[in-house]
Amino acid sequence: MTRYLSVIYIILIILSGILTCGCDRQPHSDVEAVVDRWIGKTIKFPGDSIGAFVVGRDTVASPVFDARFTVVRYVDSVGCTSCKLRLPEYRSLIERFNMLSSNRVDYLLVVTPCDIREFREILKRDNVKYPVLLDEDASFKKLNELEDSDVFHMMLLDKDRKVLAIGNPAISPKVMKLYVDLLTENAVSGGNYIKITTINSEVRNHDFGDVCVGTVAHHRFHITNTGNEYFFADTVVSSCDCTRAMIHPRNIAPGEIAEVTVAFHADEPTGFFEREVDVFGNIPSGKFTLTLTGTVVGK
Repeated sequence: MTRYLSVIYIILIILSGILTCGCDRQPHSDVEAVVDRWIGKTIKFPGDSIGAFVVGRDTVASPVFDARFTVVRYVDSVGCTSCKLRLPEYRSLIERFNMLSSNRVDYLLVVTPCDIREFREILKRDNVKYPVLLDEDASFKKLNELEDSDVFHMMLLDKDRKVLAIGNPAISPKVMKLYVDLLTENAVSGGNYIKITTINSEVRNHDFGDVCVGTVAHHRFHITNTGNEYFFADTVVSSCDCTRAMIHPRNIAPGEIAEVTVAFHADEPTGFFEREVDVFGNIPSGKFTLTLTGTVVGK
């Protein structure tokens, strides 16, 4: 009976989390069918053993699922590799899970890279320390018949490789709450959901105008907590590595203001650019988007 209630709880939270996500909207019935199909499913890996590598090591690592939990994320990096990987966002999730869970949590990133050399350089640059499975022919996606939407390409597994939860907690406070509850083994304890608030900014778009190649352009946005609950900023993620952003303070009381500082590095070919900075937290859509535009010009 407890397991049945747990599954129902998981489905309800994932449904509410994914349906309120601003991206990849799907009909309620479709999402429910996806979640129901995945909870309890055993995940398969290519080959007889799991061959993965860790940046900076010569030996091949073979992750053994002996931890209480494992977070598995699949990325098909066709297109902009760094944009798809979103490693700063993923690192923030790992830090939060490790801080909250008294259990050991392992992490495995499964990637079908478009450019293997570029992919390895990005991992090295971002100092990735967890195992990475290089899946050149997308065998992982085929074996497990992953959904088309990458909303369902992150999952929490138990030590038997069975899916406990599916969905990306970085884009939904409610899915984040589910992961945290499961990692702290509090999923059926009847705890309160994360309280939702609202935030706004008088200006959500900024045009830098002309930016000389090789320089860095800076801007500051101001975000106000317009709701009745504290706003907790989980992560701040830009759509490209050329743009860095941070928020201070991360916790905003009702009526208070936080500052989002952004820096655009004009180290790309000249021409028009448009970049987004997403502030993730406990708001209805899960994220608040700020936009940067301008034109990179030669010196």
